[in-house]
Amino acid sequence: MGALFESAAICEFLDETHSPRLMPTDPFERARQRGWVEVANDLLVAQYKELMASESADAEAAAGTVDAILGRFEEAPTTGLLRDDELTFLHIAVAPALHRFVVVEDELSLQPLQRTPSLARLARRLVSRPSVVETVPPDFNARFLKTFADRGSFLVNAHVQIR
Repeated sequence: MGALFESAAICEFLDETHSPRLMPTDPFERARQRGWVEVANDLLVAQYKELMASESADAEAAAGTVDAILGRFEEAPTTGLLRDDELTFLHIAVAPALHRFVVVEDELSLQPLQRTPSLARLARRLVSRPSVVETVPPDFNARFLKTFADRGSFLVNAHVQIR
């Protein structure tokens, strides 16, 4: 038996082998969640590209992609796909990106979620859940920013210079 890889596959394995189940029992709703997990993966990749961009023009281009994906997610809290009173498989999939957006807002005084107010509210609630807070070390924000600063991130280093 080989090792599992890819976070979505690992999460599905854990969901199938531990209770309570986070995936819906209805096949259509399960497929819908899986589709949105792919959009969450796209968001993580776009967010990484924006943070890794070493020049302003590259960061702006990547920000356009991020904004487009966030726009797709903006409807999710209001349509019930991402409700704040539950924790679903999709919440788990999008939590890392939303957490990083909150870090960027809090630490860099940037507003990546300003055009998506429903998603911004959900992000704040989601990242304050103990089950999410406990997944990162207490000094996560500093480590996260240092990683990107050390790699030449235009966004992070521009902020560091301003401070």
